Formats: sequence, C-alpha cells, structure tokens
Amino acid sequence: MTEKMDAHLTLSEKIYNLIVESILKKEVKPGERLTELELAKKYGISRTPIREAFRKLQTEGFIKVIPRKGAIVAEITEERIVEFYEVKGVLEAYAGKLALKYITDKDIQDLERINNELEKIALSNSKEEIKKFIDIHNQFHERFVEISRNKVLIETLKNLVQKYSKFRIMVAYSTMLIDIVNEHKEIIEAFIKKDEKLVEEKIIKNSNFGINILKRYYLHR
Repeated sequence: MTEKMDAHLTLSEKIYNLIVESILKKEVKPGERLTELELAKKYGISRTPIREAFRKLQTEGFIKVIPRKGAIVAEITEERIVEFYEVKGVLEAYAGKLALKYITDKDIQDLERINNELEKIALSNSKEEIKKFIDIHNQFHERFVEISRNKVLIETLKNLVQKYSKFRIMVAYSTMLIDIVNEHKEIIEAFIKKDEKLVEEKIIKNSNFGINILKRYYLHR
C-alpha cells in the first residue's frame, strides 16, 4: 500500500518532503541506511525521483552518500549546531552593523514586507506552507546582509547557510513559526532605531534561538 503524497508537488519534491519529515520525527535515525529500491517499493514509484531527492538531501546535509553503502542519515551533533549558529550570528551581526551605514526607509519597508509574508504563513498554521516559509525566511536574512554592501561577507554567509541549510529547515519544523516572525520584528525595530548595539544584540539573540530549538527537539529528548 503506497503512502499519500501532495498532488501539486513533483515526485522528487514529494519524496524529499517525506524523507525530511521521517528524519525530523526520528522515524529514521542517524546512521540508518536509505535505499532507492526500498523507497521505490514503499511509495510505488520509479527510482529516478528518489535519486533526485537524495541529491537535494545530500546537498542540505540530511544524508551522506557513501560508496558501496549508499545513502546514510547524517548525524546531528551539538558541537556542529553551536559552531554553525555562533559563526552565523557573529557574521550576521557584523553585517547588521555595516548595514546601519546604508539602510534606508525603503530597505526597512522591504524587511517589514518580507516578515509580513512570513507572519501570514505562520498564522495560517498550514503545514504545506513550511517550505514556502523557509524560502521567505532566507530572503529576510539575505536582505539585511545585502544592505551591508560587503561582497565577501555576503558570499561567505550565503555559502555557510547553504551548507547547513538543514538546521534552518529543522528549526522551522520544530517551533511555532510565529516565534521566528517575532524574532525578526525585534531585528527590524533595532534597525529602525539605528542602534548598533541593539542590532548586534537582536541578531545574536536570533542565532541563539536556533541553537536552543535544536538542542531541545533533537539532542535533549
């Protein structure tokens, strides 16, 4: 008997979502093997979309593909979570301080518009919208980093977040989305006040929020 999947997504997207959800719910555990053949039988489809889903999962760090062993669910360690969020927090806080030199009312409006879109999704309580929420969430952070005008910083943060994108995905699946929106509101308010110390404080606080959520839901259970 095959499992039901969302009709509006491509097959590979459906498989990707199902595997991510099974990892987040700990139905499959770190170190456990995922095989194309077994998943193809489980969902009643060919192996091609599963292979495509595996590529995305590998890029985001959810799985590791080991020669002669296949796909293995990647381990999640407290050390790596803390390292990622501490580095991201410091770099984004620096970007925020640089952005204060250039930020305009239009930039503030852009940040508010993006966060308003996030708030609509958060208040809808629609599980199907989480992927959209994550994409827009990324836009919020990218927007204030871009305002810094530091190309090396922008590129460094983009590569860092992309490499560890699974952590942002895991946070979105594990907390009330409105809490993320409220974190952003505090950052916007700090930009409006043009308070360098407050901007740094709120951005670091936002990174610590990610650490605390992941510790609570994936490490200390």
